[in-house]
Amino acid sequence: MNEFEWLACFDPQPMLDFLCRRRKPARISERRLTLFAAACCRRIWQFIPTEPCRRAIEVAERSADGLATTKERCTAWSAAVSSAAEEGIRLGDSYDEELIDWGSVPGGFAARAPVRLVGEGEFTASNVASDAAYELAWDAYRLRSGRDASMVAFEATYAAELMAQCAILRDIAGNPFHPFTIDPTWITPTVLALAQAAYAQRHLPSGTLDNNRLGVLADCLEDVGSNAALLHHFRADGPHVRGCFALDALIGKS
Repeated sequence: MNEFEWLACFDPQPMLDFLCRRRKPARISERRLTLFAAACCRRIWQFIPTEPCRRAIEVAERSADGLATTKERCTAWSAAVSSAAEEGIRLGDSYDEELIDWGSVPGGFAARAPVRLVGEGEFTASNVASDAAYELAWDAYRLRSGRDASMVAFEATYAAELMAQCAILRDIAGNPFHPFTIDPTWITPTVLALAQAAYAQRHLPSGTLDNNRLGVLADCLEDVGSNAALLHHFRADGPHVRGCFALDALIGKS
């Protein structure tokens, strides 16, 4: 993958493949992969059929930052699986375009995504993201009458969601062809406090960071002589999520 392909990509899968093949320390961390997958799950929050499945996303996010134990993840996985089963959702089934019944269970993919997120040996960022996109696509399918119109809606919605996921991944990974460095002189006590507050405060349930807080942070960074690229990133509309490469750099996360 080259820089043009990275910036123009409309499917997160090749981007993830590229990031995961890189040599350390340039390779994307497991923490950021988890936060990317969690951000994808939060985009379908309203379709997630049970409260335990929603809690699984929150546990995965806390686990990524070292705030949840392996036992908590296992407990969250078990509760999510049980709650999905009670709703009649077959988590082990795979998507088959000819087997429309799979998509007819509301929340099927939306339940499987967070279950995978906390499941031991079941998690990859790409399959969680794919499940999230499928859930939105199947919802669009169900809203149309006639198979032809429904499949058009399915494909259009799925493609649009993949593009949205690419934007999230760029926020988390930055531009790997232009590695980002932070001048230590920029990290004053005020900048650090603002950055930590921006990381802590999110719009829930979407999980997106507060653009107003990021704007205030950018103003403060401008006062200490930060470069234009960093200021532009924080002032851009985003999306900005936990794992944002620029915010992570300021608060010392990887």
